[in-house]
Amino acid sequence: MVLTPGTIKKINKLTDNLALAVFFIFGLGFIYLFLYLNNSQEVQNYLNKVNSGSPTAGLRLTVIYGIAKLLSIILGLLIPIAVIYKIVKDIRNKKNAL
Repeated sequence: MVLTPGTIKKINKLTDNLALAVFFIFGLGFIYLFLYLNNSQEVQNYLNKVNSGSPTAGLRLTVIYGIAKLLSIILGLLIPIAVIYKIVKDIRNKKNAL
């Protein structure tokens, strides 16, 4: 395979598209993680058990649980928004180039 400047541009474009798709999937995964943490009875029951057994450990685990929920919703929203912004920006640049 001969690597001409045209084929290198195509490879770079495909790599960029693949990276955007992977980031978008990660963003959707973070949204799923938030929904699981928010609606799971298993997690709530476990937190209650730990809290009743040892209040200090329960508080620590509850804080970690809250931070995990907060990070998952923030990343779950920001990553797909950034990917969509990049796609729209590329489409606009392509239209302006024509």
